[in-house]
Amino acid sequence: MTLQRFGFAVALAALPALTPTISAAAPINAPVPTTNYATIGSLDWAWAAPCDAFGNSCGVVDMTYQSTQGWRIASMAEVSTYILPNIQGFLANFGTSGNFKCASAWFSTVHSHCDWSDASAGNIYNGAMGNFGAMESFALRDAIPTVPVPAAGLLLASLVAGGLAVRRRKS
Repeated sequence: MTLQRFGFAVALAALPALTPTISAAAPINAPVPTTNYATIGSLDWAWAAPCDAFGNSCGVVDMTYQSTQGWRIASMAEVSTYILPNIQGFLANFGTSGNFKCASAWFSTVHSHCDWSDASAGNIYNGAMGNFGAMESFALRDAIPTVPVPAAGLLLASLVAGGLAVRRRKS
């Protein structure tokens, strides 16, 4: 094999490594941080994707891991009850159009962003209205209650009680 042919063969073999490939991104398989979802009443809501959750619009939602954390895609009844009566009020729980909570990196197989303008226009998955090619998907779960930590108060009380006991023994 001549040097020229060898160089061509090496270049041809390296071509797949140098060519960008398009593949679906894997969602982050970890709990969604509290900074990426909103708690509204007794429910946690996550903006799961800038697409129809299970359709062919621009990617799907992968619930493999997040369902183990209690998340589910909002049903038509839930969207009708909590989102559609006041879309702007619902979205205000996530922030403003320039700075809002988005959890698509934990749910979407393709995207890590959310489209405020699509949701604001009523393009909500399971909302039975709007542009079906630009549906925003929301997930929800029962809110995880915040449990007050009484340990700090108990620790302080036990230190005070211990100090008083030691003082009485010395007296």
